[in-house]
Order: sequence, then C-alpha cells, then structure tokens
Amino acid sequence: MKIVMYLFLGLAMFFALDCDNTNDTEVEDKEFLNTIWTLTSFEIDGEKINPPEDQVYTIQFKEDGTFTGQSDCNEIGGKYRIVENNLIEIIQIGTTKIYCGEDSKGNDYTSAISESHSFNINNSKMFLSYGTENSKMIFITI
Repeated sequence: MKIVMYLFLGLAMFFALDCDNTNDTEVEDKEFLNTIWTLTSFEIDGEKINPPEDQVYTIQFKEDGTFTGQSDCNEIGGKYRIVENNLIEIIQIGTTKIYCGEDSKGNDYTSAISESHSFNINNSKMFLSYGTENSKMIFITI
C-alpha cells in the first residue's frame, strides 16, 4: 500500500512540475510567437546548405512554451524556454520516425533544433543559431 501511495505522490509531483511551461523572460518580438517559420537554408561556417525544394521544414513557437513543426516527412514537437532576450533553450524534442529518403535533411534539422541557443528576427526572417557560433538556420514566413 505504501508503494502505491509513494508512486501516486511521485506522479502527482511530476505532473505538477511539468505543467509549468512559462518562459523565464517574455519574448519581446511577437513575430516570433505563433508564426509558422519555413526553413530556407542551413548556414555552417559561412557555407549555405539549402534543403531540396520538395522537402518542407517548419517550426512554430507557441506562447505556452511548446513548439510544433514539420521535418520533411515527419512531425516534430517539444518544449522550449526563453532564458533571456533572444536566448532560447530547447527542453524537450520529439519526432515521428518515418523514413524520408536518403536526401532528407530531417535528422540534421531535428538535431539543429535540439541544439538551438539563440534567435534573431530581421526583415521577416528568423535566424536560429545552434551548435557552434557559426551555425544557424534561416527561416521565412509565408
């Protein structure tokens, strides 16, 4: 009986902590939130890599601290937090696991999203930096 009670209390605490999806800092640029951003290219150390035209990669950050999107033929989603102005932390990410073909950039995209650390919006483009200092993804709105 005690085991069941401890299990119940542990689950209750887990869900209570998990419900806090608030960001530490308000996002000042409202264009960031609830906008569907479409990837146009990766930029790694100054080299641009464009995904094939028949592949679509999107992301949408929501006010509740979650994000959703498309990674070629798979769906992605997860949780994020704004740490400071334009600094972002991806807390959790998940994706469906459909095989999209050899030319797919889906795994690269999902990895880059999970490593994202900052964003900048300029002229209706979002630059999402990840990994090293010189790596970023460039998005537009449609």
